[in-house]
Amino acid sequence: MKALILILFCANQLFAQDNPLLGKWIMLDECSFTEKGNMNTKYCQSDLGIIRESYKLFKEDNTYECYYKNRDWERALYNIKYSDYTEGTYTLDENVLRYSDTAYKGEWLVTIDNNILTVYNAQSNKMAHYVREIMYGRDVL
Repeated sequence: MKALILILFCANQLFAQDNPLLGKWIMLDECSFTEKGNMNTKYCQSDLGIIRESYKLFKEDNTYECYYKNRDWERALYNIKYSDYTEGTYTLDENVLRYSDTAYKGEWLVTIDNNILTVYNAQSNKMAHYVREIMYGRDVL
């Protein structure tokens, strides 16, 4: 029985090391495109002077927590009824991220470069950039 527990623990640790998303990511910027597929038509919230309070927390058990602060005027204009906080499950296959939450439907292409996470969804024409939250030299989970 102890051997089985040890094997399961080791397998879990191996999976955790293979998942580069694990940890808390703070949003740096969110962008949209005026023409689908044309990266030259990108405009970002930072261009408009908007700083949004937002984060994603990816956990080892393939669940996630997401906080995305919608402004009051956005809620009224777009008739947003859902909460700023959501949670659900995710899968990561190669560099494709999929969420269980329909708000994030579609395939999100994932890249991590210099500790910056970029997710891009061609369906929704959205892109977001995050930085990993690190405290005392270790990731905060």
